[in-house]
Amino acid sequence: MQMKARTALAAATLALSAGLVAAPSASAGTTAQSPRQDTSASQSCWNGSAVRITGGMLQYQECRRTYGGTTQSSLNIRVQDTRTDGYCAEGRGDIGNSANSAGRRVWVTDCSTNGSWSAWKRSGWWNGNEGYVYLYLVAG
Repeated sequence: MQMKARTALAAATLALSAGLVAAPSASAGTTAQSPRQDTSASQSCWNGSAVRITGGMLQYQECRRTYGGTTQSSLNIRVQDTRTDGYCAEGRGDIGNSANSAGRRVWVTDCSTNGSWSAWKRSGWWNGNEGYVYLYLVAG
C-alpha cells in the first residue's frame, strides 16, 4: 500500500508494505465483497495506519485475492475533517500495478468538522496488486 497526503501548500508521502500493517479489527468496517461468489478465491485483508495531515485524517483497509489466476485488490476508506477552516477532507483510493497505471476506484469527502468519520466507502474488486491512498484538503 502506498499512501500520499497532500495539502494546498505541501505534500507529504508515506509508504507501507503489506507486511508492516496490523491484522484487521472488528471496527475497521466491512470487507469489500465480490459481486460474484467465488469459493476458489483466497482473500486476505489488513488495516493500514491512519494518514494524518493538518485539517484531516484518512483510515483505510486493503484486501487482496487471486481470482481466476489474476491478482485483484480492494480498498475501504473513510475520512475525517478535523478543523473548522473552510476546507474539507477528501480521500481517494486507486488500484493498479503501479502508481502511474492505477485507476481511481473509490473516493469520499467529509466537511462535517464535528469530529465524526465519514461512512466507509468500498472500491469493489479490481485487477492490480497495489492500492494507493491519497488525502487532500479541498475548499468546502
